[in-house]
Amino acid sequence: GKDMQACKAALTAADGGALYDALNRDGEIKLEVAGKEVALTSAEVEIRLSAKEGFAAASDHGRVMVLDMHITDALKKKGLAREAVSKFQAVRKQLDLPHEARISVVWSAEGALHEALTEHAAYVAGEILATDFQPSEEERDWWVLKTELGSSDGYFSADVDGNAVFFKVEVVSI
Repeated sequence: GKDMQACKAALTAADGGALYDALNRDGEIKLEVAGKEVALTSAEVEIRLSAKEGFAAASDHGRVMVLDMHITDALKKKGLAREAVSKFQAVRKQLDLPHEARISVVWSAEGALHEALTEHAAYVAGEILATDFQPSEEERDWWVLKTELGSSDGYFSADVDGNAVFFKVEVVSI
């Protein structure tokens, strides 16, 4: 009753991790409140895990997991490359290529997508079975024009997370 505010202050000042460990290990926590030792059980106190902004946390059976939810540039590029693989695979399917067919891809993209495809070229090529996966040296306007004329000549475009990629697919072997 009368020591409730002092108990609350002692809990706030204590190390939450140490309190959690003691409660799980001993079934109670001991605090110094108003000059005397007080023991609190799990029926009297609740310890909640809360993560800092940008992190996610969970606990179970005395174990705690914390994940950093920040998306780094490297992670974003890997995600763009993986999404681009999906778009290239959709074109393979559209062309009704056999699974084992090898292709050659010349592509044009800008900004983060260009960086992602350049940095992860080997990964993308491996996933889409491309024997050659190269950025184009043509002007971007040329790619836009070729794609607008239609994909009958093997020219395609796709949206990868708000970034346009233009590309030409040629079958190398079936």
